[in-house]
Amino acid sequence: MSIVQICRKLLSTALGVAALAILAAHAEEPIALQVTPSHHQTAAAVSGKFLHARPVSNAGVSAKALEIRSTAAAGTASAAGPSGNRYPADLSYHGGPVVTALSSHAVFLNPTAACPPITCFGDPVTFLSDLGHSSFIHIIDQFTGSRAPNRYVAGTAYTAVGSLPKILSDTDIVAVVTAAVEFSGLYGYGNQYHVFLAPGQDECFDSTFTVCYSPDIPSTFYFCAYHGSFDLPGYGHVLYSVEPYQAVTGCSDTGATPNGQVADSTNNVLSHELFETITDPDGTAWTNSTDNALYGDEIGDECSFVNATGFDPSVWHVGGKIYATQPEYSNQAHTCNTNGDI
Repeated sequence: MSIVQICRKLLSTALGVAALAILAAHAEEPIALQVTPSHHQTAAAVSGKFLHARPVSNAGVSAKALEIRSTAAAGTASAAGPSGNRYPADLSYHGGPVVTALSSHAVFLNPTAACPPITCFGDPVTFLSDLGHSSFIHIIDQFTGSRAPNRYVAGTAYTAVGSLPKILSDTDIVAVVTAAVEFSGLYGYGNQYHVFLAPGQDECFDSTFTVCYSPDIPSTFYFCAYHGSFDLPGYGHVLYSVEPYQAVTGCSDTGATPNGQVADSTNNVLSHELFETITDPDGTAWTNSTDNALYGDEIGDECSFVNATGFDPSVWHVGGKIYATQPEYSNQAHTCNTNGDI
């Protein structure tokens, strides 16, 4: 482990996520990573995998088809969760871990001059920082049991390069995340890696290429993004999300976009996956367990309002900035909300 890795690990354990945020804020450029064959070999050996995707707005697909766990056969779905009886849309707790503090690390995969890191997607790193200081983020307090400020911060930004296929599988993404974990030494429920895919890059759950982000292949185009977790040999539990390019029909914001369609569409899906990671990182914590059309939905799924071609966001403020993203579900208010103070 390098001196940089040791320092980052000490910061993570001794000073917490706020210190990591300060470190990241002073980084001039994203840190470059190389994805190697050894990372792919390690990715093929991970265990305990959980995936939960946000469906594309024009796909007639059930939530169960977009959820995979390693206990099920490859490419199939497991049950969404145990049965229960709560309010028609309220989330039920199923005993699993939640995330009480988190550093979000952005990983920009194979950037190009046409799609440079960060700016190609708007500014998701600044958005993650602003979201962590907003009232919006405190909707999750009722699910995590903490109201402490500044618990969810923007961590380190990376670029990752490697020889990868035109259509990626989740195993390819896990290899990218493995490279980041090996460099940083950061993993566990206090860290999440968000992998951003450049325009034109397709990605699928597995090598059957049947459940995918594939705007160019409508027959397999089922999701816009997803969050997941796995156990990495030699390290431990890892949280991540896959953030494909959102300025496509079926995934983009079609309502208010004060920061432009690319930025707000990216932030819309990124916040969805972040909220779901916090409240249900492994598919065992907060989901809807009523026997209705919302069965198995997570906090973001219930509020992912759509129209014929994309997502209809809500406008909210933090400081002097305006963002447009979907709201999230609140058990306290029994509705979708962008204000965590209610």
